[in-house]
Amino acid sequence: MGLPRDQKGELVRFTFPGSYSVIYLCKDGGLLCAKCANGENGSEASECWEDTCSDQWALVTAGVYWEGPDKRCDHCDAVMASEYGDPDEHGKDCVCVDCEDKRAEKERAQTELK
Repeated sequence: MGLPRDQKGELVRFTFPGSYSVIYLCKDGGLLCAKCANGENGSEASECWEDTCSDQWALVTAGVYWEGPDKRCDHCDAVMASEYGDPDEHGKDCVCVDCEDKRAEKERAQTELK
């Protein structure tokens, strides 16, 4: 099964429905933005399933980066932000309601494990 492509045959940049940004994983663990996955910016990325392909450029999967700190494209250094942001961006000393609730939930879970 191949990677998702649009009507022009290019690797998709956004999901449908939802219009979430799609990022690509290479065989060597590198991450590429959709532009670089499509060979733009001088990238040599390709959908290659042979053992002879370079691990650095062999695309193995695509997906949406849902939550976490910003990632960067390993080729062009473009920022690839998560769709729902970084849950830890407030920091450990934040006193907003959401952070307080998360800390309380974490404490309850740790207490239950003891």
